[in-house]
Amino acid sequence: MAQIQIYGDTNKGCIFFDNSSVEPKFLGTIVASIKADETDRIVIQRTDRYMADGVTFRKLFRRLKATRVQNQNGENLINGLGYSVQQVVDYINTEASSYSAGGAVRPALDEHPNFALDATSTSIMVDNGESFGVNTIKAVLGTDGLIDIVSSDHSSNSLTIYEDCPHANLQINGSYITGGPNDVVNKLNELFTVGAFEQVVISDPYATMVADVDGVDAGYTLEGVDAIDPIGDDIFTYDGSGYANYAGLKSTATIDQKGEYYTFDIRGEGTIGFGLVHTDASFDAGLASGNQNYADPDNFAAVNSAHYGYQFSHWFHATPNGSWTNYGAATGYAGG
Repeated sequence: MAQIQIYGDTNKGCIFFDNSSVEPKFLGTIVASIKADETDRIVIQRTDRYMADGVTFRKLFRRLKATRVQNQNGENLINGLGYSVQQVVDYINTEASSYSAGGAVRPALDEHPNFALDATSTSIMVDNGESFGVNTIKAVLGTDGLIDIVSSDHSSNSLTIYEDCPHANLQINGSYITGGPNDVVNKLNELFTVGAFEQVVISDPYATMVADVDGVDAGYTLEGVDAIDPIGDDIFTYDGSGYANYAGLKSTATIDQKGEYYTFDIRGEGTIGFGLVHTDASFDAGLASGNQNYADPDNFAAVNSAHYGYQFSHWFHATPNGSWTNYGAATGYAGG
């Protein structure tokens, strides 16, 4: 079998698996380990993607022979450089988490560093010319009261990227971040993980949500025989008795770009679900996965089962313990 060159590239912010079918992945999202029952083989997993159980990291290589691994120069780590299997694992984890991989020199930050997202909301741009993938870095507050930016990998090998930044000097989108050190850390991590939004806590007797106040209002339609538009500020409620799946609110806007998401407020106690519904076009194009009957958008709010009409959905139940259930054609969805 072909040898695989595995190496990190700081300029691209990715780790590469040349001569394999695996596409480059963002630095900080890969972890390697020795396969427990085959100690000459390596398991490589993505720490930003999960299998169907929602717990286990997705595997890129389930049983990669350690002898197949090369560095960027095409040198065989075991047969050429004399590495042990553990040293190969350590090499992969270092390349996956090291932002100085490939011999590049990190540009220095100025006194007032600025962080922003790119147009696709998938990369974090720094005004010194560097960029990092969303979910690959995080801000932490040091014991000295200064902020460090570190890699957010899961390999127990977190590396410091920028060190000892005074909180008052840091910017997002060209504006200084307000608040104390912990506030600045929280706002940076909001940007680094899910995109730039202002945190607003909305409290009522039953729910506390975090809303995006900088987004665009999405249009919607009310679906199902029990869906009503109530008097007042609320836009949707259920005019039925007991549990039934005959009331839904469906956005007229669609998610068709990386980084897009919706936020909404929940007020009142009840069985409440939210999830992904296919457009007729995406369903007809065969983009649904799992149970096709459940994924059919024509069944949304039309059948007395929370499975119907959803690609996936997450439901809260009106119990003191805050119980929840996943319903739909599958428990998750990834689109190309």
